[in-house]
Amino acid sequence: MVRIFEIPEILCLICEQVPKYELAELLSTSRSFFDCAAPLLWETLPQSAPLILIKLLPNGDSYLKHDHNTIVENIQPLDSQSLVRFNFYSPYVKKISPNKWLPDGQWNVMWYRLFRLIKTRPILPKLQVLGISLARLGDGTLRDPFTWLSALLSPSLVEIDDIRDRYAHIPMGPQSLCSFISNAAQRCPRIYSLSLNNVARYEPDPSFGTRIASPFSQLRYLRILVLEGVVLEPQLFTALSSLSSLKSLALEEADNVNFMIQPKRFIPHDFPAVQYLELTLKSQANIIKFMEAICKFSPLVNRLSLKCTTRSEALLSPELFSVLSQLPLQQLTLRLHDHDCAPLNSEQFARTFPALEYLHIYGYIFTFRDFTFIAKHMPQLRQLLSMVRVGANQGWPSINELSSLTLSPSPSQLYFYLLPIPLSTGRGALPPSRVSKREVAAIAAGLHALWPRCCVVGKNIRCPVPVDKINVALNRLRESDGHGN
Repeated sequence: MVRIFEIPEILCLICEQVPKYELAELLSTSRSFFDCAAPLLWETLPQSAPLILIKLLPNGDSYLKHDHNTIVENIQPLDSQSLVRFNFYSPYVKKISPNKWLPDGQWNVMWYRLFRLIKTRPILPKLQVLGISLARLGDGTLRDPFTWLSALLSPSLVEIDDIRDRYAHIPMGPQSLCSFISNAAQRCPRIYSLSLNNVARYEPDPSFGTRIASPFSQLRYLRILVLEGVVLEPQLFTALSSLSSLKSLALEEADNVNFMIQPKRFIPHDFPAVQYLELTLKSQANIIKFMEAICKFSPLVNRLSLKCTTRSEALLSPELFSVLSQLPLQQLTLRLHDHDCAPLNSEQFARTFPALEYLHIYGYIFTFRDFTFIAKHMPQLRQLLSMVRVGANQGWPSINELSSLTLSPSPSQLYFYLLPIPLSTGRGALPPSRVSKREVAAIAAGLHALWPRCCVVGKNIRCPVPVDKINVALNRLRESDGHGN
């Protein structure tokens, strides 16, 4: 009789469903169980990855006892016999999660000690995803930090995520950026996702685009690129245009650069394959011309996110909507700088984008009238994220007033994400405990009249709307209409 728990394939499937802490407790059950469970346990290392790896070494705890703000210069590489245990487990590691919770300096020092103890390169030969803060590497606690980083760059690496680190003191400058990309291109030829969120803000440099073009051109398989804190100049776009496989591009303009000194830099080059585009601009000036160029050179963009870090009325302008209508947009995100923008011509907007499935607008406070046009003219909308006022005299019709309105219910099954209104606007919404039952009923009735199959979702725990109560009311209305839950 065959014992199914002795069949490796079945045992591995079972291990995939078991919480990792339970796998760790059962690791010594049998050799077969170990062979199935160990790869799952070591596949992804958490924020404390260097500490975990050091403990695989003989007397590993001794390397952790020193003051984490100091670097032990006299550490010597270990011999092969001392690395037997480390070499056994290191090939299991496929992903290192971002280390954003370790104290400043400790993260760098622990990696530094590990790199000195192990001379084999790369130290994790099967690593595929690396989450790291490049800014912390350059914070002064390491000498020649990017040389040490090379110890983690393996041929199997396909994704590098440079996490945004608000506590970092020295973001990565242009020279370090070029060196890092060149190094990554040589050591990780099949990398497809590169996210650089800690690039230093710098002034325009005519030679930068030329210097960065060569390493970028080597990233033949790159499909996802995030590049924050750079000057959007023609040379940069020329360099990026060499990425023929690029599908997703996110750019953030440096916030300390005079916007008008390089008016010609908003001339994008050819990105024929890009489908997702995210732009964070310092100013709204020239944004329409910029998007006209995007429509010309990137006609396949179907997911778009735009943000202005200063005044942002242009993001709600009919002229911009007219330009964007040339793109086959399915998802649109607009992030406004403040809450006092000119009113949105919601009817024209809804008529312009009838095929949108996801609409996220931050910073604009929607009225019930806005929602009526969205429900009427955007029948494919599946997700709507917006700010809305809740409370007495906030423009939301009562149940009695609702019955006198002529509305066009939408056939879409909508997830409605509600954002809180910051109190700094002077028009903050009431806390959930002070929203009356009558107001909850009015909100539910209004939403149900426009989207009979909608569900309300609170964006975060500070959402001023009693989401649970509204959903209970919506469920009752759906059941009374025969739509079910």
